Amino acid sequence: MEINNIKKDGFMGGIIAPDAMAGHSLCLVNEVICNRAVTSEIGGDFNIPEHMPEMRKLIKVDVCPTTPSSFVSGSGIQLNGGIEYKAVYLGSDGEVYCVPFSGEYSFSVPFNEGVSVSDIDKATVSAFVSPESAVSRVGGARRINIRSRLLARVLALDEKKKDGGAGTTCDGHIQRLINKRQYCTERHGKKDDAEIVSYINALENGVRYLCSECRVFVEDAMSGDGYIDCRGLVSVRHTMSREGELYVVADKIPFSETVEVDGISSGAAVCVKGFCTEISMAPQTVDDISEKMGVTMRICLEGSGFTRGEIECVKDVYSTEFECTPKTEKYTLPVLLACKNGNVTFSATRDLAETGASDTITNIVDVSGTARAEGISFDDGKWTVGGKCRFCVIYSEEEDGISTFETEFPFKYEFEGDGGELDRFDCSVTVMDVRARNDGEKITFDCELALSYYVLGKQEVEVVTETVIGCRREKGSCGFTVCYPDKSDSLWSVAKRYRASVLETAKENGINSGADADSIGLPDGTKYMIV
Repeated sequence: MEINNIKKDGFMGGIIAPDAMAGHSLCLVNEVICNRAVTSEIGGDFNIPEHMPEMRKLIKVDVCPTTPSSFVSGSGIQLNGGIEYKAVYLGSDGEVYCVPFSGEYSFSVPFNEGVSVSDIDKATVSAFVSPESAVSRVGGARRINIRSRLLARVLALDEKKKDGGAGTTCDGHIQRLINKRQYCTERHGKKDDAEIVSYINALENGVRYLCSECRVFVEDAMSGDGYIDCRGLVSVRHTMSREGELYVVADKIPFSETVEVDGISSGAAVCVKGFCTEISMAPQTVDDISEKMGVTMRICLEGSGFTRGEIECVKDVYSTEFECTPKTEKYTLPVLLACKNGNVTFSATRDLAETGASDTITNIVDVSGTARAEGISFDDGKWTVGGKCRFCVIYSEEEDGISTFETEFPFKYEFEGDGGELDRFDCSVTVMDVRARNDGEKITFDCELALSYYVLGKQEVEVVTETVIGCRREKGSCGFTVCYPDKSDSLWSVAKRYRASVLETAKENGINSGADADSIGLPDGTKYMIV
């Protein structure tokens, strides 16, 4: 080993840096540079085209944002994308119509506090935009004002190399204490060009297609070398109209897709979440015989993978011959606590009077749901995610025809995982197979909640980054010393106290000098030690 700038008299100090120590350990850690959820209000006035009937009553407005494009700017993460509105209304001729409108959105999401663009080496961005609410107001026979609140969830990571400090052995007079710590490396990938087609039989006379609603349910996911294989179902509900009456045609389409995720390998813990970003409709010929209505849905799948690793860190250093002052650095290593795709059945009941709906409901035409996770806690070996589930009901009534109302319920979902200090979590919730039952006074909702989640913990590591060597220590005249350790002592603490070699002290006293040299409590029966 090379010790720089140490003179024979020991009065000139020197430094042993990590690159002068053999066998130092490195790991790649993704540091979070942006982890925020921000909202933005967008919208405006939209006009119904002249070729369509005037509006008698607005029934509902659906909001569908596309997957955002993202880039790192000098102050944060910039997101841009398109948004499609679908307004369903009752026309002046008594028929129900659907008219599409389009717009754009943008977000400027700042970095986390203390992060500047000059500190970023290799950034990756994961971002999704979802509608939180939409408020629509009729401004005339052909004008609709739509105000929509969008929620953007942004996670940006910067890849950093962490140095464990130095080698794994005690070399000469330098004694090093090695500490092995577990950590995980986080990787994300996206597939946004998968297409699913749902076919509707050729429409009968008087039957018209209005719009579709799509939900993506990922049943399971498995990692490979550089990819995640996932399979699931796309649940689609087609809203149709016949002579002014609304009804829904439901369909479920299985899918199997591969999401490329650089840096993961077979056996990694993975989860996948999915969203529908675009819906289009066109007549298609199936099997060269029958003509059907084809509704094409573009879905986006994001895969998250976590590879576990181990880093060897130099926890402490001292010298048996020189005064020795270690310099340390603290940093945080991420630890994976849970990661999976799951689902749970949800049911809730509410008094009809509390919803603001009419008490003369004759038929529930359609019901859809959205959900979001809001918090997480750990107790008795399980994590619990809490959030809100919101339902939108379209119904017909005796006097006013078609009307709508919305109502919200809390939900909880439990899953097993490791405990630890929580750093952050991500949980995407999809509402599937929504059903509503009305008994005149109460309304009951039943559905399936499909979840994609991961939970990350953190552990602080203190690493010796360099060692300052000072004056040579004076050696006593005694050949050895007898030490009487107490219960809080370890092999390392005793050897360091008397500036003795760890290996020689262990050999002299018949103690194992392996990885547990710093474990508190010496072998039973050790009443004294020779150092």
